[in-house]
Amino acid sequence: EHLAEGNKPREKWRIGTEHEKFPFYVDGNAPVPYGGERGIRAILEGMQNKLGWDPIIDDGRIIGLVEPTGQGAISLEPGGQFELSGAPLETIHQTCREGNAHLA
Repeated sequence: EHLAEGNKPREKWRIGTEHEKFPFYVDGNAPVPYGGERGIRAILEGMQNKLGWDPIIDDGRIIGLVEPTGQGAISLEPGGQFELSGAPLETIHQTCREGNAHLA
């Protein structure tokens, strides 16, 4: 009974997706380091410029991006992978469009 009281009404149900990508160099398959011209920092800064999202800064370093209205985020995970945390959406079709837009 206690758990049932915490249920959301069906009209408030949402789907949130997560999508992780490990960056590596095609020439040699080496993992991408944080620094350098082709590093993770440069990738995040380029994505920030393209998307217009706000940077997430930790100890002076960019470690992710957040969509200005809070409808998604891209973060750097401990293994060096990027994670898209999708917006809370109503249908699987919306999450598909969001994922496709992220990968474009």
